[in-house]
Amino acid sequence: MATVIQSYTYQVLVDLYDKVPFTDALKGSKGNLTPTFDDGQVIYDSLIARIDYALGKDLAALTSKIPGKDDVIFQGDLAKWVQFANTLKLKIYLRESKNRASVAQAGIQSLFNDPNFLSEDASFKAFKDEANNRNPVYETGVDRLGGNITTSRTLYNYLEDNLDPRTDAIMNYPANSPSTHNTLAQGNYNAATPTNISGLSTPTLAPLDPVFFTSAAESYFLQAEAVARYGVSGDAADLYEAGIDASFERFDTPDPSSVYGPGDVYEFPATGTLDEKLEVILTQKWISMANSQGLEAFFEQNRTGIPDFFTPAANNVTSGAFPRRLAYPQSERLRNPRNVPPIEPLTEPVWWGKN
Repeated sequence: MATVIQSYTYQVLVDLYDKVPFTDALKGSKGNLTPTFDDGQVIYDSLIARIDYALGKDLAALTSKIPGKDDVIFQGDLAKWVQFANTLKLKIYLRESKNRASVAQAGIQSLFNDPNFLSEDASFKAFKDEANNRNPVYETGVDRLGGNITTSRTLYNYLEDNLDPRTDAIMNYPANSPSTHNTLAQGNYNAATPTNISGLSTPTLAPLDPVFFTSAAESYFLQAEAVARYGVSGDAADLYEAGIDASFERFDTPDPSSVYGPGDVYEFPATGTLDEKLEVILTQKWISMANSQGLEAFFEQNRTGIPDFFTPAANNVTSGAFPRRLAYPQSERLRNPRNVPPIEPLTEPVWWGKN
């Protein structure tokens, strides 16, 4: 369990910064407080090895050590932890599909020799509706700093253009126009109107909403992409539809089959090209991550360029280019100046985004 969560965390760090402390990290005050930074590719390879080591354990012999209800993700269900580990490996390999195509393909083919992936959310949901114990986005963005989060017009326009039944479940109506959604152009925080949050649609966020590591929808869409890309066992259309089903369930929206049947707006292009299949799979993944997995949605668009209808924010400071990474914080440069890598432009891709 610890290995899977640690691997998940390092995967996110690599995807944000590329090079991060790894081999020399986590050694405490008696170890090394100024660790070197490892290449993202090296860390990725180590994460796969660590996850495989964990999966190689004799789980049947560990029964007396299972934490049960103290496991706030799967309540001690080791079978689900195995599925989480496999799904994380699948995501790691797909991240490399551009930069290390042969490594990605071999890893995915091995996983699909005996496919065993998540069919439910891996999430933290042990929240209470009281101060400091709520979903952290709700706690900061709604309860304490209400008015800082509004709905992106990019998402709203796509949903509205396709008459998506999830629209009203994803966003609230503005307080002063309860029957008409009003959204903000992505990043245009200097927009002249409206001047108050009461005139804007806001994301639906609740105090007990879970924090997702991997959602069921994400798992299905990862599998659908793997099948479409590499022809491994499985039916890409069925997995794609299962991902939409899981997304509709997440947003408590009925009748998902009404959007992906023959002739429907989200019908899977079974006879289409790979690019056409990836476009619908990854666009639906993007929608499914609204209000809950924005960082993961950023990584996936960063990796694939899908959805391809994004435009730079009106107030961008990157000359119209999209950011691809985070900068190292100044505190790191002050405390570990010898080892922090040179400053990279925010528009420079991390290692898996380079050709």
